[in-house]
Amino acid sequence: MVVHDTELPLITCPDPLNPYMTSPLECSRSLSFEADASDNCGVDGIVYTIGANAISFPYNFPVGLTIVGVMVTDIHGNTSTCTFDVVIADTEQPSLTCPVLVNPYTADAGECDASLSFSATATDNCGVAEMVYSINSNPVDFPYDFPVGSTTVHVLVTDVNGNTNTCAFEVVVVDDQSPEVTCPVPSGAYMTDAGQCTATLSFEATSSDNCGLAGTVYSVNSSPVSFPYDFPVGSTIVGVTVTDIYGNVSTCSFTVQVEDVEIPVITCMADQTQVTDMGQCNADVDIPAPTAGDNCGVGSLINSYNGTGNASDNYPTGTTTVIWTVTDIHGNTNSCVQLITVMDDQALQ
Repeated sequence: MVVHDTELPLITCPDPLNPYMTSPLECSRSLSFEADASDNCGVDGIVYTIGANAISFPYNFPVGLTIVGVMVTDIHGNTSTCTFDVVIADTEQPSLTCPVLVNPYTADAGECDASLSFSATATDNCGVAEMVYSINSNPVDFPYDFPVGSTTVHVLVTDVNGNTNTCAFEVVVVDDQSPEVTCPVPSGAYMTDAGQCTATLSFEATSSDNCGLAGTVYSVNSSPVSFPYDFPVGSTIVGVTVTDIYGNVSTCSFTVQVEDVEIPVITCMADQTQVTDMGQCNADVDIPAPTAGDNCGVGSLINSYNGTGNASDNYPTGTTTVIWTVTDIHGNTNSCVQLITVMDDQALQ
């Protein structure tokens, strides 16, 4: 009589305490498991497999779900199988280091911003999926045009398993570019306004700036002036100071030349006729001075008879032509003529 063993061995797969966390700085977890097996005649061996491959413990289980197959064989070749799941979770944050900056940066030439690029450093036990830079919650790419001032850049790194980490850095950009200013070029000498000792004129400098202008100040003798301005006779230096919105300053100056070519006004008194003094062949004549005026001021008033400003004098018989000449303070002249007649009406003795 032949006795055969056809009874299958008994097997109980392990019940893992899922999920298991990855080992520090690793994207896996080394674990060991053991199934319980028994048989009426005896167990010959237990084989653990993943897919079609046999494995041994301890085994480095990757992140995710791994199905482990178990097959037990008794000494007569009877087999039984079971499976169990091993779940490995990655909860380790990626490591993130924001860049170290050399603030402040200066705005690019002719621009009100600085085109800059930065790079954060990130590592992860399982791998970095993406790194996102954002400003005011809006994603940005580098190079980025950073405006003058302080800008906060946020960095978000995500690993392949969805774990994240953040950092932030400040980018400071300053504007050190002075505004451009071109002073006006006056067109030669200007004449005083009619009846005035000044010329009322307006000028405008041309200016620009990479970030914007705050204001332009015109000054004469360090005192601010506005246009139109009454320029006096002579040379006047006008200073121009242009300031941009960040306090950078540029200056220039120009000269305004005003000339007085307006002749003074003179009106002679009426011609005078007078008889000779008693017993004399001449006469002392009292002559009032002409009226004279000028837009800038009278410098002198003289007569041709005695070369002074007082023509009252002793005049001979006959008609004397007295020429009055007025000169203003800038050398302009005008004249008028007054006739002085002395008559001899005395009888012969």
